[in-house]
Formats: sequence, structure tokens, C-alpha cells
Amino acid sequence: MKKDFKLAFIPFLITQIIYLLTLAPTVTSEDSGEFIAAASRLGVAHPPGYPLFCILGYFFSLIPIESVAWRLAYMSAFFASLTCGVVYLIIRHFQVNVLPAIVAACLLGFSWHFWNQSIIAEVYSLNAFLFALMLLYAFLLKAHFFFFFFNIFCMVVGFALTNHYMLVL
Repeated sequence: MKKDFKLAFIPFLITQIIYLLTLAPTVTSEDSGEFIAAASRLGVAHPPGYPLFCILGYFFSLIPIESVAWRLAYMSAFFASLTCGVVYLIIRHFQVNVLPAIVAACLLGFSWHFWNQSIIAEVYSLNAFLFALMLLYAFLLKAHFFFFFFNIFCMVVGFALTNHYMLVL
């Protein structure tokens, strides 16, 4: 399993490079302007407020490169790439070979809707990351019940509910 954690860096790196090349340089469609303004000032976005996104976005807005809009779009790209790494780990949990698992994780990362939400300042890539992390720990709990995995799973569920309420389902 340790080898899989190291290999999860491959889909992360591949998607991260492509996302950086196609990242939105400024405010785009949907709610990105509102999220950029709310996160950069540690404010509150429209209901339900997206507190986790705004707090993490505030820290990403402090990175001293490019514009604030670019930094928040990068945050989405970063969490989207992390999602691809976690999806790789989920696929490997089911004993799929390494190369098909990398390809499948990258295919998720380069699918139209996932990519579209990953290069703008939106809450959905963080939501996808938290959902994938919940799935990974749920599968780990099912395979081997350790109290540590249960605690991590509960913590991720709590964080996920502070980002997007639809994960309650």
C-alpha cells in the first residue's frame, strides 16, 4: 500500500501540469467572482456559505503569485488533482493493475465537466476531493476496521459537510 501512495503522485502530477496550463487567469462564469471575493476576504459566500472553501481559499489567496482570481482557481486545480490521486488509490484498493488505475484516474481528471470545474474558482473540486476521500476511508473501514480509519472517516465527513451540503446524502 505504501507503493500505491507514492504512485498516486503520478495522476496528481499529470493532471496538475495540464490544469496549470489551462487555468483561468481571472474571474469566470458561475459563482467564481463571488467565491473569489468571499474567500480572499475571509467572508461568507451565498447560502450555505461554504465555510471550508472560504477558509482554505483565504490561505490560497495569500500565495504571492499571479492574481487572487488565479490563486483561487489554482486551489480548485490543486484539489482536483488530489482527487485524481485519491481515485487512483480507490481503484488500486480493488487490486486493479497500476497502469489502468493511473489511466482511469487521469480520465476522470480530463473528463469535460470535471476539468471545467477544476480550472475555475468553484467549490466542486474540493467537494469531489472530500467525497473521494470519504469513499477511500469507507472502503478501508470495510476491509479492516481500525478506530483510526473510523476517526479519519468521521473527520472527513464533517469537513465535507462544511463545504457542500449535498454530501449529506
